Amino acid sequence: GQVIYSHAHGSARPSLQNNVFNNNSRYPIELAGGGFPTYSGNTFQGSGIKAINMYGFWDDDLGGIWPAVNGTSDTGGLPYVYRFDGVTRVDTGGAVSFSPGAIIKMADYALFKTSAYLTYAGASAGSPTVITSWSDDTVRGDTNADGASTSPSKGSWYGFFLTGTKPALTQYLDVRYGVFGLQYE
Repeated sequence: GQVIYSHAHGSARPSLQNNVFNNNSRYPIELAGGGFPTYSGNTFQGSGIKAINMYGFWDDDLGGIWPAVNGTSDTGGLPYVYRFDGVTRVDTGGAVSFSPGAIIKMADYALFKTSAYLTYAGASAGSPTVITSWSDDTVRGDTNADGASTSPSKGSWYGFFLTGTKPALTQYLDVRYGVFGLQYE
């Protein structure tokens, strides 16, 4: 089953330190709105799905960063991907950042919408932030644990919607298989 389930509003800053996530059948961590956790000293082994699942509504007053969470033996030390499921909405007074080289995989028909100042910290031409389909095994491997039974296709997820007057730093992105990809509203 799933181990950590976070659902908080406001300025929650959960801290996950020195835990062992061992042989969970699905996601070792799921964030259902609220909070920008910090992670340190955690060990991940044998997770069925090697991703942090995210959905829901963040209304944090301060903003935050979704940091890299290294998968230890699960991923050969590479960070887990972030998986957005359904509708994920972030309305925050502060900035929201993805960690350097973040991989974001979107479930079928998923969308991400934000009015926050959105950045992709540390992304570069050699290490872009990738936003792609959950079925895309060419980026960080078979994270959906279904072998070759699915493959990505055009329009498999809905889009990344950037709304309001706050700017977004949209450089060094690799956006694949969306209906809209990025859309400014």
